[in-house]
Amino acid sequence: MAADEAGHARELRRILWSGIGDIDGLLLNGHHDGFPGILNVSVDGVEGESLLLDLEPLLVATGSACNSKTQEPSYVLRALGRTDLEAQSAIRFSFGRQTTAADVEFAAARYRAAVGRLRDLAPGAAA
Repeated sequence: MAADEAGHARELRRILWSGIGDIDGLLLNGHHDGFPGILNVSVDGVEGESLLLDLEPLLVATGSACNSKTQEPSYVLRALGRTDLEAQSAIRFSFGRQTTAADVEFAAARYRAAVGRLRDLAPGAAA
């Protein structure tokens, strides 16, 4: 990744994190200074496949890239100390040179709304 692309991706990653980082139970998978083109997060109380479906039309993936072809919890996320449920709720956002700040702001709003909706639907949620 060229330096200007890395800077662009790093800024997009910062924008996304600032839009979702305060969600209760949100876990950053990796480091804040990790690869600039990817942000991977897990969230308590939400099942990953349901979250993935509720995020349409976003093009995101579940788990880690190392485990993208299986339904098993990511061994990478498990090595980071995530439970099976946390690993299965992981969503991987990727940024490219064509991604805009507006795209990322839309993704943050969509993610926040999806997490809220799914938590409201969860058994035991307050009515």
